[in-house]
Amino acid sequence: MILSILTSRLAGPILGVAMLIAALGWGQAGCSNTKLRKAVEEAYQARDDALRDLGQCRANRASLEASQAAQSAAVAAQAAEGDRRLAEARKALESASKAREAAQAKAAKLMRPPEGSNACERMASADEAVLGSLK
Repeated sequence: MILSILTSRLAGPILGVAMLIAALGWGQAGCSNTKLRKAVEEAYQARDDALRDLGQCRANRASLEASQAAQSAAVAAQAAEGDRRLAEARKALESASKAREAAQAKAAKLMRPPEGSNACERMASADEAVLGSLK
């Protein structure tokens, strides 16, 4: 019967469990409980350290994501402000261009020779041109 168990397909797992039980028994005989407890405590301490580090990493990530969101909002606000200022500058340029054209037209009018057949008529014409440009 023992021979049939050893040659069956269950022989490997059964022998493995038996060897594990024997190794644990011999291991406890050669190793004190304090060493095992110390090893277990060190493993728990390493786990606790890793969990603490993980918590710190998660907190740092949340802080970083919040900072990134705030910075992205600030960049978007700056872009909107830049667009507003650009539109304002374009309007000012258009207004200045219109004012320049009007001033050039007035200057061209003043630069024309006064009309009239005599000096008095030419002076009156020049006076009207100057007074008209001041309006």
